[in-house]
Amino acid sequence: MLMMLASCFICASMAIGFVLALAHLRLTFFTRAFSPRDTALEAGMRTIAPIISPKITMMQGQTGFHATHSLGIITLSVVYGYLAIVYPAFFFASYFLVGFGAAILAAYAVIAKRYFFDVPFAGIAIALGCYVIGAVLAYA
Repeated sequence: MLMMLASCFICASMAIGFVLALAHLRLTFFTRAFSPRDTALEAGMRTIAPIISPKITMMQGQTGFHATHSLGIITLSVVYGYLAIVYPAFFFASYFLVGFGAAILAAYAVIAKRYFFDVPFAGIAIALGCYVIGAVLAYA
C-alpha cells in the first residue's frame, strides 16, 4: 500500500515537471515570452555571435538552450514517472535512481529560486515536495 502511494507521489512530482517543461517549450517556440523587452537588444541578439562560436547568434543559442532545457525535464519526467508506476520495486530498490532524482529536483529548485521568477520556483518546490514524500513513504 505504501509503495503504491509512494509511486503516486513520484508520478505527481514528475507530472508537475512535465507540464512545466511543456509550457516552457510552448513559450519558447510559439510566443515572444523569452524575448528581451528592448527591441534594440533583440536586434543585436539576432545578429551578434557568442564568443564560443561565430556560427550561431545569441538568439539562436538562447532558443536552443530553452528547447533542450525543456526536453531534459520532459525526459526525466517521463522516465521516472514510468519507472515509478510500471516498475516501482526496481525504482525504489535503486538508491541511486531515487537519490539522483531528488538531487536533480533540488538543484532545479535552487536554480529557480536564484535565477527564475516565482511560478517556476513554486512548481519545482511542489514537485520536490511530492518527490520527497514519495521517497519517504517508499522507505518507511
